[in-house]
Amino acid sequence: MQDQAMAFSNRTGNELFRLLAQRAREELSEQSGFDWNTAMLGAALIAVAEVMRESVKQGGNLDKLIAFATRWLRVFLEQGAE
Repeated sequence: MQDQAMAFSNRTGNELFRLLAQRAREELSEQSGFDWNTAMLGAALIAVAEVMRESVKQGGNLDKLIAFATRWLRVFLEQGAE
């Protein structure tokens, strides 16, 4: 199951990024690089928060959820830097 979940994450995450980047190109072409990146990051973080919201509502530890997300973000960024 873990392999299936990772395959889903990779495939769907890349699809979401392509959609986000396309929308940003269409709607934010006049923006500076910083503003463009800020808007893209904001949109991505809203999606992350929505995914985690149900766990928080059910009493999940917010600090642990944020730490979990932070660890994965670091892994993904380190992979891209290699």
